Amino acid sequence: MNFLAIDSTGHFSSAGIFEIVNKKPVLTDSNFYFLSQNNDKTIDELISQLMHTNQIENLGFIAISLGPGSFTKIRSSLSFAKGLSFGLKAPLIGVNGFQKLFEVSKSLNKKNTTLLLACDTFRKSAFVSLQNIRKKSFDNVIEIFPIDEIKNMKDIKTYSNITVLGDLSSQVSKLLINNGFKVYEEVQTYGYKEIGLTALVNIALKIKKNNDNFNLNPIYISAPLTNERKNKI
Repeated sequence: MNFLAIDSTGHFSSAGIFEIVNKKPVLTDSNFYFLSQNNDKTIDELISQLMHTNQIENLGFIAISLGPGSFTKIRSSLSFAKGLSFGLKAPLIGVNGFQKLFEVSKSLNKKNTTLLLACDTFRKSAFVSLQNIRKKSFDNVIEIFPIDEIKNMKDIKTYSNITVLGDLSSQVSKLLINNGFKVYEEVQTYGYKEIGLTALVNIALKIKKNNDNFNLNPIYISAPLTNERKNKI
């Protein structure tokens, strides 16, 4: 049985095909794209290339990140995935992208540090979440802060050892260091691309095992900035 994983919410887009080996999901093929690269690729192109080079049979499910992140990228990737799900008759399982990052940090064996997740809203601010890495599960609290104000997050000054993870990790780490914080490490998105897809599938497997009603509501945190809202501001 194969699984398809799709993640396209921030600076980084990825798609991968997995199969179960010794009761664990193993990545067999993948496609990645970073915003910093000049070869602009859409998520449907990444997926189409995978589908073209791999003969997928008996697709168990499609796992997809629901955000938070870019409204446009969440919407387009989810729409494409829904079409694939319908055409391939494979269930579509949505995953909180920050929960995926929390699982990535576990895989990277980040111990005895506070985890700060920081991802781009694409509106000169960041989605942020402080997590206790020693906890077994993700504490589902995500906030939006202007990037320069992250140093003033509630309770952040009580931590002396911080690992920053997410597509804004480099920028946020420099900000914290310049304001006297001790940053243990920054982990940028391209540093965990295969691990990120694997975390996405592992979470989807748990969701499938525990719940047949799969959530597919995009995680926007705040309402998308439509033209109507722009005119009111």
